[in-house]
Amino acid sequence: MKTAFSIIKALFVIFFLVSSHFSSAQTNSKDFLIGTTYDFSYYSNLPNYSGFGLTLEKIVGKNFGLEATFSAGKNNLQMGAASVAAPLVLAYIALTPKDSQNLFKDFLAKVIIIACLAEHINYHIDISKNMQLIPYVSWLRIRNLHYIKNNIPTKSSFTSGAVGLKLSMINKKKFFVNVYSEIGKLYIPPKSTVIQTGLNFGYIFKH
Repeated sequence: MKTAFSIIKALFVIFFLVSSHFSSAQTNSKDFLIGTTYDFSYYSNLPNYSGFGLTLEKIVGKNFGLEATFSAGKNNLQMGAASVAAPLVLAYIALTPKDSQNLFKDFLAKVIIIACLAEHINYHIDISKNMQLIPYVSWLRIRNLHYIKNNIPTKSSFTSGAVGLKLSMINKKKFFVNVYSEIGKLYIPPKSTVIQTGLNFGYIFKH
């Protein structure tokens, strides 16, 4: 399974490089996407979990998107680095007088960008007038899980990464539906392999 995970990561890197000549018209630089999500996760040596959540994505450059995700369900919670950093930064900006914000505004913006880069990078590829393929890499995701270990209820937090692919359908009113599947790995013991599938529904805010 470890070898398969490494091969899939390598294939995604090649896919990113080969697909760089495609253009993206459905989404453009500065677009902002917000959506709801439902996900189901299959773990190789842990219980399976499902959850509902929220996705936020900022399109940057020609095809790339930086995404923050958060989902929770019975006995599980998962989120990325940006999901932790962004609310703290935005709360600080909201509570700080405007004349004091200028000293830190650029720095705080960089914190959010770096957190998003660490968490989740999408690459949008148009395949028709209303459909996209979106390969992605999630470098740093936190999973908080409740499970039974040696007949004892256990609660643990794990860092993990994943590679995946979304099929996105976008209508003329800028609503979108994504179906996706990914393979992930916990970075720390028990180092479970995770197969996750899900569905997103949301809206594209154009600028």
